Amino acid sequence: MLQKIINNKVSSKGLGIFRILYGLVLLREVLRLREFRELIFDKVPFFEASEISFVYIFYVWIVTVALLIVGYKTRFVAILNYIIGLFLIGTIDTYEYHMFYAYMGINFIMIFTPVSESYSLDNLLYRINNSSVRKLNQPTEKVSEFYYYLLLFYGIAIVYFDSIFYKLASPLWKDGLGMWLPASMPFVVNVNASWLLNQEMLMKFLGYLTIVFEFVYIFFFWNKYFKWPLLLIGIGLHIGIWILFPIPQFAQAVTGLYFLMLPLDFWDKFKFKPSKKPLIFFYDAECPLCLRTRIVIEFFDVFKRIKFLPVQSNYEQYKDHFKGLSYDQMLDNIYSLDGSKYYSGVDTYIRVLKKMIYMFPIGIIIQIPGLYHIAKKVYSVVAQNRNTERCSEDNCEIGFSAPVGDVSKIKLFKNISIENVRSFSLKFIFYMFLFLQIIVSMRSSLPSNLFGDYPFYKAVVKKTEFIRSTSKSLFGITNHGVFMDNHFNNYNHIIRVDYVEGNKSITLPIIDKNGMPDAYLKNFNWVKWTFRVDAGNIGMDRLKKGIRDFSSHWLHKSEVRYEENKEFKFIIYCKKIDSPKGFEYDFLNRQIAKPWQQVGTAVWYNGEFTPDIKNIEEI
Repeated sequence: MLQKIINNKVSSKGLGIFRILYGLVLLREVLRLREFRELIFDKVPFFEASEISFVYIFYVWIVTVALLIVGYKTRFVAILNYIIGLFLIGTIDTYEYHMFYAYMGINFIMIFTPVSESYSLDNLLYRINNSSVRKLNQPTEKVSEFYYYLLLFYGIAIVYFDSIFYKLASPLWKDGLGMWLPASMPFVVNVNASWLLNQEMLMKFLGYLTIVFEFVYIFFFWNKYFKWPLLLIGIGLHIGIWILFPIPQFAQAVTGLYFLMLPLDFWDKFKFKPSKKPLIFFYDAECPLCLRTRIVIEFFDVFKRIKFLPVQSNYEQYKDHFKGLSYDQMLDNIYSLDGSKYYSGVDTYIRVLKKMIYMFPIGIIIQIPGLYHIAKKVYSVVAQNRNTERCSEDNCEIGFSAPVGDVSKIKLFKNISIENVRSFSLKFIFYMFLFLQIIVSMRSSLPSNLFGDYPFYKAVVKKTEFIRSTSKSLFGITNHGVFMDNHFNNYNHIIRVDYVEGNKSITLPIIDKNGMPDAYLKNFNWVKWTFRVDAGNIGMDRLKKGIRDFSSHWLHKSEVRYEENKEFKFIIYCKKIDSPKGFEYDFLNRQIAKPWQQVGTAVWYNGEFTPDIKNIEEI
């Protein structure tokens, strides 16, 4: 069956859409990593810098991801993206959060997945470089169906496969509270959804639905009869995560993966009919340069509002619209016709931009006095200096080449072609990921509870530790015990930090006055603060160090601004909350209403941090 999926050729447009969506999510994550790089990598943010400066590498990463989004030199930038990610997030421990591992795996898969066959500059360049004045050559935009399922298998199926071993061993999830409890803790949620959380039967239904959904997904995600139910449930769950929890990039990336479950011809149906009143663009059909212009404009004209006509076969029909322009003049410049009005030169290109709708603002900007005259001058210089001799493939050297044949049929050995090697490689990667996930999942809760006392189990776990740690760093294959009992057992406090100066008090954007995550606590920062700094069983050294680092970063980034020879004082507050053992009506509102009590102070002065905080566990 695997070979059948590999051999089946389908539209590549879904992969193109995924590349763009995933790239946008990754770009947002990279920008946020850059924003908080001192907090993540400095020994003490801004006071004791890291040994390596990460300023320029983040610029390189941003450009790399941008090129991945537009699909330029995609294979190369995918490799670079993977290497940079391996260096910057593949080895992070203290800010560990599950999306980092998903990025590593997806970045690796995208190196050899044909995600640039559609909606990419690579696709455009292929059309340009493999077309001639005799024939427009377009890529088939067909890829193996296997690539869709590989991304779904890695990004979703094996994640659920491991997660279910935790949920089936969890009293929290077996009681149906796996959805309710996390969303009822103030320090976990973005919004107060008590109106939903108070529906006990509904919340338990959603909890059990999640268990069943994750259990069956790996067995049925490839089946056409189950795709739509799994797709709708999956997207619904992750939109809920997006709204409720401070891990938006996780929810967005997984939602992007779910788009790969849409029918494989889904995006082919989104074709706009040519406009009934198009802008007619006249071009020289014997000029490769003109053909290049046509290919580029047609590529970006997604609404089909521009119609190209060769001057050679249409001059006689339209010559009266151009006020007596001769045939040769029509060939020597760019002309267009919009209704009864004609345009030439740079005005034609302005009209093209306006017709494309989404580029209308650019057309307006070019028309601004000053910019318009510069554009006309540039166009005039280019037009005067181009080759005006009648142009053909023989005398216009612009890089056109003969169409490329199907290289997959090329024989490497007597009975082995490139296609055979590719098929073997895809199977190897699939089974490698499955094997590595099984090795990792042996350490999850359910197998550990069942076999933890057996010597054979202990020996296998010990012998495979290197495989587990290596696969985690290189491919992001890890355990997925997320929102489990141990995350919330005895978690009975929330820490807030306020800056005070005279009568002025500013709550740092970490935890707000309701005890909920503020602007700083998104994605990796939320995991760092919630489960490392202010953990269930709080360690005072970790708490003090965390307050030191977050307050130092805030001092250097906020409007307060750190100065030498000035004392900066912070008040530390604690809100004692309940740690529920079962469903409780209106639990979240009661925790939000709990009072804050001052538990200490901290001072920054001349680069020295002095905390004085009570032992939180003894309060």
